[in-house]
Amino acid sequence: MPPTFKGFDVKLHSAYRPFQILEGEGPVEGVVVAEFPSMEEAKRQGRNPKAALVSWHFGIYRLLLLLGTKPIEMQNSSFAVY
Repeated sequence: MPPTFKGFDVKLHSAYRPFQILEGEGPVEGVVVAEFPSMEEAKRQGRNPKAALVSWHFGIYRLLLLLGTKPIEMQNSSFAVY
């Protein structure tokens, strides 16, 4: 588990795996898809001082929060995020 997630209630679905940019511009050096039990827990992790170090080290990064409702049954391990 990446150190920025230690101590948080989080389920990592993917972390720094190979990816392709299909639209838009890069560079993108890494992608993490994480599931939190609540929006509050996700925001708490985003305010974590260790997460701020990621911004300092890598320069530009994006933190997106998506409120989900129910798990979606996946037929395979490939999916797209829009």
